[in-house]
Amino acid sequence: FGKTNENISVITLGGMRFKYGWTPPRDHLPVAAVENCIATVRRALDVGINHIETAYGYMKSENLFGVALKELKISRNKFKMMTKGSPGSGEETRKLVENQLKALRLDYVDFYGWHGINNQDLFKVATQKNGPVEMLHRLKDEGLIRHIGFSTHGPLDVILQAINTDLFSFMNLHYYYFFQRNFPAVQLAGEKDIGVFIISPNEKGGMLWKPSEKVRQLCRPLTAIQFNGRFCLSHPQIATLSMGMHEEE
Repeated sequence: FGKTNENISVITLGGMRFKYGWTPPRDHLPVAAVENCIATVRRALDVGINHIETAYGYMKSENLFGVALKELKISRNKFKMMTKGSPGSGEETRKLVENQLKALRLDYVDFYGWHGINNQDLFKVATQKNGPVEMLHRLKDEGLIRHIGFSTHGPLDVILQAINTDLFSFMNLHYYYFFQRNFPAVQLAGEKDIGVFIISPNEKGGMLWKPSEKVRQLCRPLTAIQFNGRFCLSHPQIATLSMGMHEEE
């Protein structure tokens, strides 16, 4: 995964979609939600997925993973955890990360991403002097975070600007067969040895679980999901595709 030098599975278990996962409050965990998360995590690890992705912004997700991983008694060296947040100041960053670790029931996270460098104003918020990203680097020195990155839904110029700060070792990016506008960011990430994580290739990549008949025919003998996944992973810079799987099957 780029300069992180971490070996992660080419499919990431995304944490947005668990049963009742978006119903507040975030720390109220219905039995059905916990069972859903436990079954999904167990199956994911069994088939070789070792990378889990969540965020403070995904409501119950961090708390669900915290309970599931403890319930399953998963050894810490069997998985890599990525979470994200979009704090606005250095002080807020420390408080948020500590709360996230508490929810996840972990001593550290492998990857922490500033969540959503989506425009110039948010880029400035994240990278300001004594701001969030600077604090993330301090937390890394303290051992609470292993690697620092960012996620983005923003325009290409903002993404390239973020990469060129040299503050980050990975990024979560939109890039698919049906959306190749961010290819220069993929290239630059490769030059700078920044790990590339693809956001939601099956939904944001074109609702590929329900492709049009034309797309279905053109992708044969592969499914549209397989075709797009292989397209993404044919780029040596791209390490993993996040899939919000929420059913064991």
